[in-house]
Amino acid sequence: MDQCSDYEQDKSNIEIYPNPAKNRIFILGDAIITCNIYDMKSTLMKSISNPSGKIDISDLPSGLYIFKIKTDQGIISKKVTKQ
Repeated sequence: MDQCSDYEQDKSNIEIYPNPAKNRIFILGDAIITCNIYDMKSTLMKSISNPSGKIDISDLPSGLYIFKIKTDQGIISKKVTKQ
């Protein structure tokens, strides 16, 4: 099942940068509805509706996060490291 998820992610037009990031992250893509940020314990750390490209992550502690981005095509997961 993970291979299918990876395939879906590769087909997506979602781009997140910089990675690793310090205080802000940029998300580019079409029809992004929400972006949920989870820590590695699956705790929801931040939820942003209709992100406009730039997300402030300065309030998050350093570590690895999963960005779950909902689009009209489905949900895409991306790993991001916060320095």
